[in-house]
Amino acid sequence: MKNIVNYIAVAILSPLGALCLLEGKLLKTDRFFEIVSQSVSLLPGLPGVITRRAFYWWSLKQCSLSCFLGFGTLVTDRNAIIEDSVYVGNYCILATVHLKSGTFIASRVSIPSAGKIHSRNPDGSWTPIIKENLLSITVGPDAWIGEAATVIADIGRGSMVCAGSLIIKPVDDNLMVGGNPQAIIKQFT
Repeated sequence: MKNIVNYIAVAILSPLGALCLLEGKLLKTDRFFEIVSQSVSLLPGLPGVITRRAFYWWSLKQCSLSCFLGFGTLVTDRNAIIEDSVYVGNYCILATVHLKSGTFIASRVSIPSAGKIHSRNPDGSWTPIIKENLLSITVGPDAWIGEAATVIADIGRGSMVCAGSLIIKPVDDNLMVGGNPQAIIKQFT
């Protein structure tokens, strides 16, 4: 039954998905993608979860129909990859990410893209985002990121990021890290 509901949602959202695909391929812009992403992020309850994953199935590089994307969660880059059995809580911001299977992300987590995405102009002002410089952040598989963490580096298999942490250096497999600056708290066996 769940698969049938997912595929019905994919079919219903096919016009929006097709327009997003065409926009990306032909116009090389993200304006329509951004409008629809922001709109579907605000749909409540189970219908919202189903709508979000169906839209992102169409519009992202890859999005599994078995993931959970909570209310207010926004994916800002169509190059994101969300694999099977990923849980993303409410009010998360995801940019250029690869969320591997079994990853759990609590609410209010930010995973902006890595890389040198802004630079200084000669007059000292900052440039807008430079899409060519975006680097993907990989999380998991089977990683856990706690409430309100900000992650701008890769997180290894089975690792845990404590709530409220700022992660700026890659985290190896099976570690618990936390704090600002980040520190290793525990090694899982």
